[in-house]
Amino acid sequence: NGALRLPEGWTISIDEAIGSAHTMTLQFPRSGYFDYTGQKGTLADIAANYDYAIATNVRYDIKDDHIEGASEAVFENQQAIVKFTLKESDTDMLNPTALTVDCSSETIALSGISSDTYTTNGNGVLFVAIPGFSDQTVRLTATVGNDTYTFTKNHVTFEDGKYYEINVKMKKN
Repeated sequence: NGALRLPEGWTISIDEAIGSAHTMTLQFPRSGYFDYTGQKGTLADIAANYDYAIATNVRYDIKDDHIEGASEAVFENQQAIVKFTLKESDTDMLNPTALTVDCSSETIALSGISSDTYTTNGNGVLFVAIPGFSDQTVRLTATVGNDTYTFTKNHVTFEDGKYYEINVKMKKN
């Protein structure tokens, strides 16, 4: 029927005009701006909504009434995945209902974090998708009840496509 069918959440943008060398860009899980707001702190949420990947310069041919791939689509992740384990002391875990991660030019706010998140992840554990950056200052702000906790670290690097596990001893303000 000539229609190109993509899996749900996939988009294509055609980089060249019809009749020229055909290339396209594929983006997952949705097209447009990479929006990291609204994360829930779980890997399942990141996989479904924030695990952005792009394949560029994917070559294709138009054959009769359909499009055929002429090259392999190689996807590159557009963010790091960070597992934060939040603590008040060596033994006391923090289960915040809100966490803000300020880094580079990005502020990522998780709010309304439910107790189910900690049932799934474990006490004090939040997973956050963060666009990569190099040698920046990162500031975490957590809300636990009426209390606010902070942590700041300089010279932090997160590379796109990498996974990090970080234990954070936060200070009550």
